[in-house]
Amino acid sequence: MDRATKALVSYGFTPEADGALTKKNDRYVPVTGGFLRFFNGAPMCFSIHPDWAGIGGLDPVSKPECFEMVYPSSWVIQEYEAAAANRAQWAAEAAARKA
Repeated sequence: MDRATKALVSYGFTPEADGALTKKNDRYVPVTGGFLRFFNGAPMCFSIHPDWAGIGGLDPVSKPECFEMVYPSSWVIQEYEAAAANRAQWAAEAAARKA
């Protein structure tokens, strides 16, 4: 299991038989260089391609070439390792308040 996948699992995503990782309505599908992300079955774009920056009204369904769809592994690692660590810290703090 690579570091990005471990980060997702540590945050609560469940590995599926097809290699995807799911948590409620969120799904990450591994591809070269990172992951495709889907929320409620709809593809989520990572960013707007630099050539199309500043142009309004863009739609990833009708103009997919305007968007970067792959969430880089480095971004997944950064976001989900930090989120998992914060979640553990918040849980410990909540337990301490109850004690």
